[in-house]
Amino acid sequence: MPAAALPVTVCGAMGAQEPASADTTADLLRGERRHALDVFFAPRNVAVIGATERPGSVGRTVMWNLLTNPFGGAVHPVNVKRGNVLGIKACATIGEEPEQVDLAVVVTPAPTVPVVIRQW
Repeated sequence: MPAAALPVTVCGAMGAQEPASADTTADLLRGERRHALDVFFAPRNVAVIGATERPGSVGRTVMWNLLTNPFGGAVHPVNVKRGNVLGIKACATIGEEPEQVDLAVVVTPAPTVPVVIRQW
């Protein structure tokens, strides 16, 4: 999947993301007819980049909220230092994720966000 096709929500970093183009949205949604905003409001798979088990952290809070409030999709933790997060197998980078991800939530420190984005 091309890097530009993945919608991104950035927590803790400044700057706006450009919206996905119509062509990108069609690729992302595998050619299905869905509303362009469904990737944000009805995602099938969500990657939490920076997911962790550290109590009180944003990464754990986001993971816990997604897991305890089912949205109808799968949650994929991404953590460079851990093999699993909250009992779910984690990938070291988003590029290693075997599943197609509709939405990525980046919950890493602001200085690391450009590196994370370049990994796509």
